[in-house]
Amino acid sequence: MKFLLVLSFLATNVSWAKVVINKDQLFLETTAGRTPISSLNTMIEKRQIKNLKLHGDGVAHIVSFAKKKGEEPKNYSIDHRGFIYDIEPFSRYTITKVHPNGEFEFKEAPGKRYKVTSEGYFIY
Repeated sequence: MKFLLVLSFLATNVSWAKVVINKDQLFLETTAGRTPISSLNTMIEKRQIKNLKLHGDGVAHIVSFAKKKGEEPKNYSIDHRGFIYDIEPFSRYTITKVHPNGEFEFKEAPGKRYKVTSEGYFIY
């Protein structure tokens, strides 16, 4: 019974995780608090990324940035553990709308909604 209670608590924390930015640092925020996304924060400190943008006020787990000056920003997803994923072929798409539930739309795929999780994309 204790195991199920702990598992339920962990699942609740994961489902409430959102990406937030505070003082030029990215964090995963859960009911347990904030955890820095160290890989991205290190890149920010070393000025290795340009044009960082967090999409959807933290609900979509999508960030975009460029690695070189003059390069177009690419979209990346961040899962509930803070791992960053290249989301080809969507990485070069333009995000047109992010819904409050975390679903988002691309200009290049009109009429379709996507939601990113640590397991991939799901069309709604």
